[in-house]
Amino acid sequence: MIEWAWGVSRPAWEARGFGQAQAPAHCTFPSVQAPEVQAFVDKFLHDDASANTSVARDAYRTDLSRWVTWSTPELK
Repeated sequence: MIEWAWGVSRPAWEARGFGQAQAPAHCTFPSVQAPEVQAFVDKFLHDDASANTSVARDAYRTDLSRWVTWSTPELK
């Protein structure tokens, strides 16, 4: 999915003399996340209302107590 962005920017990098450019690692994600990323692309870029973006997994959860030292306020 990210390949298209790198594909269109590669000629600019090569024109600037950076040689045979490779996609940077920060543009990648674990392949296990591909279905989730594809669902968001389908829903929000392809306007596919049937795409399931309710894909939160416990494996992606992080203990935020180190950074969040406050209680979430009730908004009115």
